[in-house]
Amino acid sequence: MENKQSAIAQFYAHGKFLISGEYMVLRGAKALAVPVRFGQSLQIASTVGGPLLTWEANYPDKKWFKAKYNTVHFDILETDNPELAQRIQYILIEARNMNPGFLTDSFTTIATSMLNFQPEWGIGSSSSLLANVGNWAKVDPFELNRRVFGGSGYDIAAALSDKPIIYHLENGLPKIESIDFALPFSGKLYFVYLNRKQNSKTAVQNFANTHVPRQSIETISEITLKMYTANYLKEFMELMKWHENILAEVIQQTPVQLGHFPDFGGCIKSMGAWGGDFLLVASEKSREYVMEYFKIRGFETVFGWNEIVL
Repeated sequence: MENKQSAIAQFYAHGKFLISGEYMVLRGAKALAVPVRFGQSLQIASTVGGPLLTWEANYPDKKWFKAKYNTVHFDILETDNPELAQRIQYILIEARNMNPGFLTDSFTTIATSMLNFQPEWGIGSSSSLLANVGNWAKVDPFELNRRVFGGSGYDIAAALSDKPIIYHLENGLPKIESIDFALPFSGKLYFVYLNRKQNSKTAVQNFANTHVPRQSIETISEITLKMYTANYLKEFMELMKWHENILAEVIQQTPVQLGHFPDFGGCIKSMGAWGGDFLLVASEKSREYVMEYFKIRGFETVFGWNEIVL
């Protein structure tokens, strides 16, 4: 006879883009982040038996991975992806450390996560998962993020927000301001996927020992606020260039447009960890021009701002 499952809860968190403040948000600069229409759900059910947790992760094309844990100590009993199983194990252990009553019953719990975007895009598969687990475990997702991944926590804030946010750290604590961010020229802004996922945790670790002048932090905050209130595309593009130049000097890297797309008719800005994931692109030229420019260079995943930003 088949065991009957009973649904307990369902959670959802958004993916995100960091428009300004990459790296510098770690030092207290104000950053502008937007939640996107893609995200991750987590459904929790239970059945008799246990103490066990079975986890199945899916994304649009197929099952991503499966694992089974003993919930006494979250030992991995079986899995088809040891690396990912260990990552989730670490999240579960830290959630238990924060809430000793988390998953302590004798039932079998079934957790099913579903990404509605490709995980290699780097727009929040980890942060949306962690935000969902934090809510499921009834713990502070920002503290859980600090323990598991480090970083500024802006991605957790965006995952849990239905609106764009201005985010910064004050004495190590997140300060979040929800904003209305309706750019009149949003039809001229695009996001281009670079066909590779950057390891943001590694980028954060590498940045930890970088000297950052106080003036640079303050200037990035100024640019963030100016981006939020920009009325004209040319003004926004100048802010993008200004941001790129400051960050290039701090992290000693060449701005992406100068290094890879010098002939593009518009402005290109890195986002998140430089060198991977998505670019922010602005151009007064037609959508057809932008799509064709990147397509012939092998970059075919391009979203218009209005297609993807909440």
